[in-house]
Amino acid sequence: MMRVPDSRFVIVFTVILIAFIFAACGDQEARRAAVPTSTPEPPPVTPVALPMDVDWPGLRQLDRLTAEAVVLSATGKDDAFRKAAVTLIATASDVVRQDPPPGAHFGHFIKMYQEELRHLLELADDPENLNIDKLRMMVSGFPLIVDMLRQAAGTPAWDQPVQAPAISGSTPESASGEPISPTSASSPDQ
Repeated sequence: MMRVPDSRFVIVFTVILIAFIFAACGDQEARRAAVPTSTPEPPPVTPVALPMDVDWPGLRQLDRLTAEAVVLSATGKDDAFRKAAVTLIATASDVVRQDPPPGAHFGHFIKMYQEELRHLLELADDPENLNIDKLRMMVSGFPLIVDMLRQAAGTPAWDQPVQAPAISGSTPESASGEPISPTSASSPDQ
């Protein structure tokens, strides 16, 4: 038969255990306060947004075709999806072979993402005869790789215009192409 411990023993044991826990925590706090840090904490890093001003027509076309293929994949129109996927794969094969455009932000990342795209393309040796579910799965991998490739290059998305680099001292233009000056701008109450 098992003996139940005396309640006095349990109380004393609990008090001693709690004392050890508080002592251990207190020692850690005291050690942290006593040991000065040798280096100050670095300031928080502010992310820098690079301009999306690099024009890479092949990649922009690949981005557009990827978006179209993903939408067609969800519609259930297998023939239209397969045609879009075949075009997408052909365009992706071209982009994989292209060198990064001049002015690309991160050429080494571009090469890495092109290699990832090349591995994805190896899944589609014959896209016209590939199982439709396998083709859908493969196409679902394109958006992330294309987006990373686009960001590394500094190319805007296919539906966004290429930003011209800002030139200091230039005056902005209106939609008609005429320069806008502070005196010619109309106020909201006019």
